[in-house]
Amino acid sequence: MFTQDITPTENPVTFEVPKNLLGHKLRVTAIPIDEGKTERAQKLEGALAFWKSQQVDLSNFKFDREEANER
Repeated sequence: MFTQDITPTENPVTFEVPKNLLGHKLRVTAIPIDEGKTERAQKLEGALAFWKSQQVDLSNFKFDREEANER
């Protein structure tokens, strides 16, 4: 995992990643940092945002118990 705090002043934004991440598929998430929050609160907020981005909508999911128990 790689974390870097940046303050962009123009668009587009570029940054360097460690060599061990080159050639791998990466997910980049931009979360604004509130300067008034502690570092721990910022990390928790970032983790929560990442967790929410990974959720799957299961509202239309139907489980067929009989089909699952067929042998």
